[in-house]
Amino acid sequence: MPKIAHTAHDMISGMTPVLRPGDFVFVTTNDANLAASLSSGSVSTFREKEGLSLLIPVELAERLSLTVELPMRCITLNVFSSLDGVGLSAAVASALGDNNIPCNMIAAFHHDHVFVPSEMAAHAMEVLIDLQNQAAKPAWRGTRQSCHANQPFHLTSQFNNHATRRQRILSIMGDHQHWQPARFGAVKHHLADLGAQRCVKSRKRFVQQQSARFR
Repeated sequence: MPKIAHTAHDMISGMTPVLRPGDFVFVTTNDANLAASLSSGSVSTFREKEGLSLLIPVELAERLSLTVELPMRCITLNVFSSLDGVGLSAAVASALGDNNIPCNMIAAFHHDHVFVPSEMAAHAMEVLIDLQNQAAKPAWRGTRQSCHANQPFHLTSQFNNHATRRQRILSIMGDHQHWQPARFGAVKHHLADLGAQRCVKSRKRFVQQQSARFR
């Protein structure tokens, strides 16, 4: 049995994206005969109230004269992610969205699969590999905030540029002139799940220092 990743950090740092060969397209039908002929060649199906949605190879769609509006490539995240894991899909969608790459996520039993427009697949791979590499780096190592070495990427990445850093700080603190303990309590609660509660006081000082830099 492969090791299952449960935490956001483990899933993102070990996601190992691989671009699958071929192009795919989403189609839908209420025709039972057509659905039966497509099902054997589909990589995914889902029944909606409007009809049966299928994800099929472009070649199959063209052979049956179906509309091919948006060919997509599949990027498989080869980490064995838990079905109750939280954070992987959000991190992937956010990273791709920041680069104006639309994505459609499909979760299967073992892996998550990301479908992106074919012409953007190479760029999407670069974004996801960078996301994984950043997540795998020890955060804050060699700095005064060394106790944050295990801080997961999805938190530290929010401070990658000045504008985002200021926005994130102010969203936590509210009025940056006056620290609000209630809001810091929410951050403390979030960090507790990450095993970093011992760093809360240090983080408070750090956020205050960062806020002062961008006033």
